[in-house]
Amino acid sequence: MLFDVDAGHMTFSEEVFENQMRLPGGQWIGMTEGYTDVNGEKAVPKDEVECPPGWVWEEVEWSEDLNRAVDDQGWEYGLTIPPDRRPKSWVPAEKMYHTNRRRRWIRMRRRDQQKMEALRKRGPDEAEKEGWEHASLFGWRFHLKPRKTDSFRRRRWRNRMEPLEKTGPAAIFALECSLSSIEDRNEDKSVTTTFGVNRPTISCFFDPRDLLAMDKDSFSDPYAIASFLHQSQKTVTVRNTLNPTWDQTLIFYEVEIFGDPEGTMSSPPNVVVELYDQDTYVSDYFR
Repeated sequence: MLFDVDAGHMTFSEEVFENQMRLPGGQWIGMTEGYTDVNGEKAVPKDEVECPPGWVWEEVEWSEDLNRAVDDQGWEYGLTIPPDRRPKSWVPAEKMYHTNRRRRWIRMRRRDQQKMEALRKRGPDEAEKEGWEHASLFGWRFHLKPRKTDSFRRRRWRNRMEPLEKTGPAAIFALECSLSSIEDRNEDKSVTTTFGVNRPTISCFFDPRDLLAMDKDSFSDPYAIASFLHQSQKTVTVRNTLNPTWDQTLIFYEVEIFGDPEGTMSSPPNVVVELYDQDTYVSDYFR
């Protein structure tokens, strides 16, 4: 399931980047991908951005964001070096060799309490219950709420698999007095049925936003390390982004959990997630 970036906010700045290109020393012209998000992915033009249900525009028109390292018109400049599709870094001063420029358009919107209350009373739409996520064009970033400009949608199907034979509890549970009340329990609530096959898995959708830029190109190469008890697993590295998305399953093998099963179920061990920025020549940065 996708979570919108405005979740938990009463006001939110909608943003979109306008992009232009040129040959070195030539005139600036529009691009095929005229509007993108901060990561360079395709986005709808600012005039076609709709206010989501339950929100109203706080500002009448879009405005250039001048509170950044940009020139007096809001542009920042960069140089694209093949095989890259976009510049690695942006600067506020224009040079003759620059081939790309972009500027950030913003528009504030706020939650309307009456509309939000009406949406809560109406309940979720049938489309939301079906688990679809939508996009305007193939290859664009998907979003949760459907829009008039959408032409594609997708949803994910999952099927949980279990082994045919259960391995039983860890040997520690067979020790005398290790679990004082285990003999009084129903056979259907054994340690095996409680804990499965002693092979915990962590399957989640992790979508951090607005990470700190740790590289000179104004981006980062983040990856996450998930720690569970005495083991840890590492996710894949997402290149050149400040808004990474991980959707993968981490499997922890041969994990032994001691103590009362019911107490463990009510207060399970914590899963600690740490974010790092991968670097080739120096140590990875901890966030």
